[in-house]
Amino acid sequence: MSGETLVALAVVLAAMAAATVATLAYGRYSKRQLERRLKRIEARLGELSSLVTLQEPVFSRPLPWTSWTLSAGCLLRIRDSFAKRPIRTVVECGAGISTLHIGRFLAADGGRLVALEDDEVWARAIQRLVKEEGLSDVVTVLYRPLVEHQVLGHRVRWYDLGSPADLGLDSIDLLLVDGPPGVSGPMARLPALPILAPALADDAEIFLDDARRPEEQEILRLWQEALPSKLETSRGARPYARLVLEGSPNRQGN
Repeated sequence: MSGETLVALAVVLAAMAAATVATLAYGRYSKRQLERRLKRIEARLGELSSLVTLQEPVFSRPLPWTSWTLSAGCLLRIRDSFAKRPIRTVVECGAGISTLHIGRFLAADGGRLVALEDDEVWARAIQRLVKEEGLSDVVTVLYRPLVEHQVLGHRVRWYDLGSPADLGLDSIDLLLVDGPPGVSGPMARLPALPILAPALADDAEIFLDDARRPEEQEILRLWQEALPSKLETSRGARPYARLVLEGSPNRQGN
């Protein structure tokens, strides 16, 4: 999606907001209905603003942003984390456009990103984009089919990964959980933190997308019960959650 398209969408949403206010004069909305409608429009404008910010001339082609893509707000928050502290190793659950952006964040300092993906065709497509963008030394996309795991009292289908050692990383500074997709089964994203916890750095950050959904809310509750952490949840059209772990890195979450 081009920057011009995003700006045009923002103008449309702004016009919708103005029209909404105007209809109040004719009694079409109650004050409460108006407030709810304006909040939804404001949230969409915020997401569009984040998308415009991310549309920088660093890629060789326009990136295909879709409803499945990690929210732009979450991606901007991750970029802020890179600006505030050294981040050398990232694990991403669910490869996509975010993989390319985070690869760019890491490339300046020679970091590494390992992205897990359960769709073999999509994994190959993202790896091809990684190569085209000259990020192969930074980004590795691993195809891992979903298999059954027993974690935190739940049987869940998650990536075929026995331990963090299978990723070839000594430690993980940032963990982004945006997969597997919810349609793959109940509590699909639950195993990410318990399985990868032993490799997380002391000050590791964990981002969970789609934090408004009931399953993700339950996942956050179980994660916090298993591992002491501070929780931050964003507002907006597509909320995400950010956890910062506390305590010893020698954690056992299973």
